[in-house]
Amino acid sequence: MKDNGNAYDGEKKETEAEEQKYSEALKELVDFQIEFGKMKIENREDLKDEPVPDEIYYAIEKKRRQMGIEYDKVVDGLKIDMKQESGWNRLNYEENFLSKFNADERKSLEKQVDEIYSKPLLWHGTGKLRYDSHGESKYQRINYDAEPVEVFKNILLKGLTPAFDPYAERTVGQQRSISLTKRRMIARAISDTMLPEGKKLEFAYGSTLYWHLLSLKDEGLEEFVLGKPGATEQVQLWISDVNKEIKINTGDNVIVMLSQIKSTIKGNFPVIFGIISDRVKTKDLDTLNISNEYEVRATKTVPVEAFSHIEVPWKNVEEVKKMLHELDVDLPVIPIEEGERWMSYNMDNISF
Repeated sequence: MKDNGNAYDGEKKETEAEEQKYSEALKELVDFQIEFGKMKIENREDLKDEPVPDEIYYAIEKKRRQMGIEYDKVVDGLKIDMKQESGWNRLNYEENFLSKFNADERKSLEKQVDEIYSKPLLWHGTGKLRYDSHGESKYQRINYDAEPVEVFKNILLKGLTPAFDPYAERTVGQQRSISLTKRRMIARAISDTMLPEGKKLEFAYGSTLYWHLLSLKDEGLEEFVLGKPGATEQVQLWISDVNKEIKINTGDNVIVMLSQIKSTIKGNFPVIFGIISDRVKTKDLDTLNISNEYEVRATKTVPVEAFSHIEVPWKNVEEVKKMLHELDVDLPVIPIEEGERWMSYNMDNISF
C-alpha cells in the first residue's frame, strides 16, 4: 500500500508540474499575441500614407518576419506543453473513469466514435438552455426574469434554424444564418461556455483558452485580444444569454475572458452537433478575414436528418438518450469526453 501511495504521489506531482508548464506557456502566447496585435496596428499607421520610403517599408517587413518567427516558436512550445499536460489527464481519465466500463462497452463506443469521425463533418456548438430575450434575439436585450429557453429540445424538434446576427447581412446577404465550423475543437470551445459554473468535463483535450488562442493565430485575429470597445461589446452581447454576472470592460483581454466564462443557468450543459457535410449548403464569409475552416454559414434550416450525432458530457448522456426516445429522434449520442479522447490520439493527422 505504501508503494502504491508513493507512486500515486509521484504521478500527481508530475501532472501538477505539466499543468504549471502548460499554464505558463498559455500566458506567454497571450502576452505575445497582445504585442503582435499592437505591431499590426502600428504597421498600418506607418503605411497609411502610401507610398512610404523604401527604408521604412523594409524595416516594417523585417520586424514582421522576426516577430513571425518568434510567434511560431511560442505556438510550437505551447502545443508541446498542451500535449504533455493532456497526456497525463487522459491517462487519469482512462485508468480511473473509463475503468468503470467493461472492455466490450469501451470497444463498442470507440468503434462508434471512429466511424462517425471518419466522415467529413460540420460542427455546431451550443447548450441545453439559454436566457430568453425581449425581442427576437439576445442582441435586443435579455429577459433574465423569464424561464430559460429550451434550445436543445427546440433543435431536436425543428432542426437548426437561422437566427439573427448583426454580422450576417454583410457576410451572407441576409439577417439570419447558422454558424458552423469544419473544426470540431472550435465547436467544443464554444460549447464549453454552456457548462454550469463549477462544472467541468471528465476529460478535455486542451483548454478552451488554448483553442481560442490557436485560432487567433491561424486566422490572423491577434488584434482581438486588445480589448477595444467594439470587441468587448461584441463578446458581452455574445455571452449575455448564458451568463448574467460577468461584465467585460474596455481593456480586458476578451479572449481570456471568453475562455473563462461558464453558464449561470442551473441545469445547463454543453451540446455539440455533428452535421453531415454534403447535406448542408453553406456560404463562405468572404467579407471577414477568417477562413472557411474556422467558420461557414448556412442560411436555411439544417434538419435533424442532416445530423450525424450528438455529443454531450458523460453525466448527461442518459438524460439525452431519454429525451431522444420521448421525441422519437433516432441519433447516436456520444460523450464529449470520448470525442476529446479520439481527437487527442488523431489530432496530428487532421485539421482540428
